[in-house]
Amino acid sequence: MKFNFNQYEHTQKYLYFFDVYIKNNNDKKEELFEKLNITGSTYRRARNSESKAGKMVIKSLCDYYKIIIPDIKYIKELEKLVTKIYNKMYYKSFDSYNEDINTINTLLKENTIFRPVLKLIKMFMEFNSYDVPKEIRDDELKIFYELVKYEKFFTDELKHILEILKLYFDEEYMNNIWECNYQNPMAYQLLASKCFMRDKYIEAIFYANKAKDILLQENNFKRFIVVNRMLLTSMLCAKNYHEVYRLINMHKLSISVLDLDEKEIVYANNIYYASMLGLEMYDKIIEELKDAQKFNLSQFTCLLVSLYKKSKKLYYEYVKDIEKDLNANYLNYINHLTKYLENKNKEIFNTLKSTNVMKGIQIILKRF
Repeated sequence: MKFNFNQYEHTQKYLYFFDVYIKNNNDKKEELFEKLNITGSTYRRARNSESKAGKMVIKSLCDYYKIIIPDIKYIKELEKLVTKIYNKMYYKSFDSYNEDINTINTLLKENTIFRPVLKLIKMFMEFNSYDVPKEIRDDELKIFYELVKYEKFFTDELKHILEILKLYFDEEYMNNIWECNYQNPMAYQLLASKCFMRDKYIEAIFYANKAKDILLQENNFKRFIVVNRMLLTSMLCAKNYHEVYRLINMHKLSISVLDLDEKEIVYANNIYYASMLGLEMYDKIIEELKDAQKFNLSQFTCLLVSLYKKSKKLYYEYVKDIEKDLNANYLNYINHLTKYLENKNKEIFNTLKSTNVMKGIQIILKRF
């Protein structure tokens, strides 16, 4: 996508900024305009058409609030920067992420009229940097609702980004969500993430599939991998273990071909072993993981549960053998897992849920 900031070369768009900014400062327009010698009719004319009076109104407001309106060169450079960032995020390219976020942070230190634009782009970048769905923080929600106020100040392309973020942050956008038709796969991806976080796995599968279809047409393979991971994880949580096990090896091959970050392989392996755990393929899990030099808590859980299901004797022998090599966190986890496997205690299960063991494995544990 190419962004066009030509509208910011004219004063009319800036009035939408000040409509919000004045209100946020708890100033009354009538009293402020009287103080600045701005008449209501002048303000209305400035809103309806580009004029010398409009430029004078904007200058008066900028001077009063000490807000900078950058020159055309700044606007053109910002246009290029936003275009670059959007396309890199869309295609999951993070080679210049730190440099770009630092540039945005530097620009935010200046009290320019484009601070809402910069905050919107920063939020879009941060959202795209998440590896897995996460709970929304209060500070993120506060920034989002502040940005919504400036919607009329944004260009059409910026409104497009805001609409995508609305799908994630605004609860009202979750009503009648089946009745939608988006051209941007990120919209469906966000809906899938939101549904997954709400344990609505069938809906998550539906939206992830819609996102996949568009991404394949666009050859956007890096984002495709992320969406496919969401799809497989949702299928896992929906207990469709046979299908996940059938598809996961192709997913892992795709990651290898694309030479993606190791974390994608880790996520894929978590799904792989969880699907086998769901299918009660205990022997295969033990064979592949028992002598592994490195695994995470999700894979460790798959191994421990498999050993326990095969033989309590094997389980306790293995635990005793590795205890000396484990840190306090892992030892504490084994203690809780053992108690749960022995007693199926709901309170202990809630303790296990608070760990970073993937949700699909937690669902499998619950059935034991």
